[in-house]
Amino acid sequence: MKHATIAFALAITLVAVAVAPQATESASLPGVNGRIAFHSSRDGDNEIYSINPDGTGTLQLTDDAADDVQPAWSPNGAKSAFASNRDGGIYQVFEMNADGSNVEKLTNDPLGASHPTWSPDGKSLAYNGMADGDWEIYVMNVSTLDSLSATDNSAADTEPRWSPDGKAIAFVSNRDGNPELYAMTPGGHNVTRLTNTPAEEKEVSWSPDSQHIAFASPREGGIFQVFVMNPDGSDPMRITDDPAGAGAPAWSPDGTRMAFHTVRNGPHDIWVMNPDGTGQQEVTPGDDAGFGPDWQPVGGLRGDVNCDGGISAVDGLLVLRHVAGLEVTLPAGCPGLQISTPFVSRGSSTLFGLQMFDLERGASVYFHGDIYWEQLTAVERRLSPSDGALITNLGTAVDYDAITLDTLKGYSYSSQAINGNDDPSNQLVVGDVFAVKTSDGNYAKVKVVTYGYDLELQWNTYEGRPRADINCGGSIDAIDALFVLRHVAQLPVNLAQGCPEIGS
Repeated sequence: MKHATIAFALAITLVAVAVAPQATESASLPGVNGRIAFHSSRDGDNEIYSINPDGTGTLQLTDDAADDVQPAWSPNGAKSAFASNRDGGIYQVFEMNADGSNVEKLTNDPLGASHPTWSPDGKSLAYNGMADGDWEIYVMNVSTLDSLSATDNSAADTEPRWSPDGKAIAFVSNRDGNPELYAMTPGGHNVTRLTNTPAEEKEVSWSPDSQHIAFASPREGGIFQVFVMNPDGSDPMRITDDPAGAGAPAWSPDGTRMAFHTVRNGPHDIWVMNPDGTGQQEVTPGDDAGFGPDWQPVGGLRGDVNCDGGISAVDGLLVLRHVAGLEVTLPAGCPGLQISTPFVSRGSSTLFGLQMFDLERGASVYFHGDIYWEQLTAVERRLSPSDGALITNLGTAVDYDAITLDTLKGYSYSSQAINGNDDPSNQLVVGDVFAVKTSDGNYAKVKVVTYGYDLELQWNTYEGRPRADINCGGSIDAIDALFVLRHVAQLPVNLAQGCPEIGS
């Protein structure tokens, strides 16, 4: 793999023919739906605009004699990266504030750079550049402007799109003969081909939960349409059927809508639709052409949950409650979002004689389970905890549905088996309830549905350990809140002196 460092101050060798990037979209990042950015030649040359999703409030963000294209919103919606040939006639990657102010040049590739896409933490940009003479994918540290090549192939690797969970970069490559979609880790490893058709596949957009990929292809009927598939390339489904063609999909930050462009009314226009293709509405009507939409995530700072313009202990408590799933008490006036107790597994299953059951996985196993239904003789049977799990029998008088995680934590547990003999001494009668502290430290309530050689059980397993007590202080405190804000919400907050990093 090449490790080409592209310095910001690299002297440009002017090339007579500018490298013109294709019009395309960017990845979606989770958040509240903001404005839709796009580029348009409505005033004679390509400029970048933004517009409300209902078609109101158009703003022109760039105003330059050159072409400004491919807007890509940052994760917090405060900035937009884009490609422009305003400096020397060769496309480079720039960034600007959401209102178009404070334009800064980020790349200085002698042969051109384009198609920027942000990492979810906002610290890096991926883009395609020609530093070695052919199109490769590069990843840039936004603070230092140093770049490393993530691909090393004689074919053209273009249009990178960073997944919102940060685990993958999807891109377009013709390395196998025609443009197809691929995915790799951000470091350029584990390259996987996602599509394999004779048609051209392009214009990737990740859903905000990273569980689906939208893209454009003429694979059905020869005209570009929008498709959606799983992140491994399976189950592709066409969601548009536009006689004039459709492409450049871009998911809304909340995942409920998708922007795209089409020429159904003459010029390219921006439309929005539901992720299944229904509910289509025009955003840029008339002759106001629009290409390559990207949808802005908003909400202020990424961890500013109560929207007061800063990161505070209140935000930490909200994140602990709603992201880490902890039932912490919030100050008066905090948003009253409700969460349910986090389940590990739940359901009904039959535990066969001489078999174990794993209450985390919700499955019968032969090794490493939490409870073991033992058949000692034709009459003697017992239900034993196994692999360090503990158990307590609650009988038939308890209300199974009323038992909560807190209730389970309050019981006394032991390694003593529950009598299941096939005689009047049997405790595992229909309706009997018992509780288990699993070998992994979680808690389960279990009810006997039918009794016999095979035991039918109903169970609910809950996460029992304080997941966010990261400093092991025995309670949830401000230090834990900072850890969650930094490592779960991925905020660059400073930790108190002496706080360990996660994994240390």
